[in-house]
Amino acid sequence: MWVLRIVFAGGLLITIGQRAIAQQPPGQLQRMRDEVRTAKVASNTAAQHRGDASPSFMDDSSESPFATLLELAIASPYLIPRCLAGDDDWDEPYYESHPYAYLDPITNGPPPALGWTTPWLTRVRSDYSNNGSLSQATGQLLLNWANRIGIDANWRYLEEDFRKGRSDDLWMGDANLVLRFAQSEKLQMRSGLGAAWFADDIETNVGFHFTYEGDWFPVQPWVVSTEFDAGRLGSAWTIHTRATIGLQWHGTEFFTGYDHLSIGSENVDRFVLGVRFWL
Repeated sequence: MWVLRIVFAGGLLITIGQRAIAQQPPGQLQRMRDEVRTAKVASNTAAQHRGDASPSFMDDSSESPFATLLELAIASPYLIPRCLAGDDDWDEPYYESHPYAYLDPITNGPPPALGWTTPWLTRVRSDYSNNGSLSQATGQLLLNWANRIGIDANWRYLEEDFRKGRSDDLWMGDANLVLRFAQSEKLQMRSGLGAAWFADDIETNVGFHFTYEGDWFPVQPWVVSTEFDAGRLGSAWTIHTRATIGLQWHGTEFFTGYDHLSIGSENVDRFVLGVRFWL
């Protein structure tokens, strides 16, 4: 009889534990999955009332001041860096082997006759962060050639720890074809389009991706890098921003900075610490 009592009590405890786990609010990674994989039902009421009518400022875009301002707003993130870099044409200068590789010890600038010396740039980055229950590891591979075309690939691993040994994890990443649209000894800017992915043991979601990023070399040995990404994964719009400052020595850069990721209404903010290799 006592054996039956033990079995009954054990089964009761397991049932209570399972119900308690089921009633717990979903973790942050699960909320991210919900944003990506739950279809959003959009209201068509406004569209039905609107019919085929279009706003007045769109009636004649060729003469509309709004259209001109819109064109300037779209072009300015590309035109302004080109002006700042003094990049008036689309020539194909070579790279230094790494930032500040050939600085003149007197002028703190590149010797005029030397120029950039390699026809490609290879850069590998890795960083890690932990803000309590959620830890992240990210990486980047950037390949850029003298013709200004390049490939930018990023990956991100997220792991969330719960009490009693439970955990959750997933992968994210993107791959882009980029154009180096502004360049000088002090500044490099790139932008491009590609695909993004979001994956776990259950499913993989793929969407489109836009990236806009740059590196500024103000004075040896400092490197300032910024990045803006936007795209669509499943049912969710994604936004990613990042800014870091690092110390570079013979092709190895140690950096710290801030990283923000938004998937739908779910936000992940973190401080990062990592290393980057200029090869």
